[in-house]
Amino acid sequence: MNAADSEILEFARQQNRIIVTQDLDFSSLLALGGYEKPSLITFRLSVPDAETITRKLLDILPHIENRLVEGCAVTIDDRKARVRRLPIL
Repeated sequence: MNAADSEILEFARQQNRIIVTQDLDFSSLLALGGYEKPSLITFRLSVPDAETITRKLLDILPHIENRLVEGCAVTIDDRKARVRRLPIL
């Protein structure tokens, strides 16, 4: 898909999807727009291979499922996950 970040964000909002990315621009777009949705999961890993990302997602998703439905921004790094309710103020 060759779409601008703003187009992806709008598509995710309209379709009630969650954005999973390594692109830090989405956090800025959510904050600047004051959006309550879509939820966002951003990876900031030193080794962002598919196996590590999958393992991290499987570990965290059961703990944040309800918050993702409500609207949140999740940042996952090598040591921890940070969850912030949307809109980001």
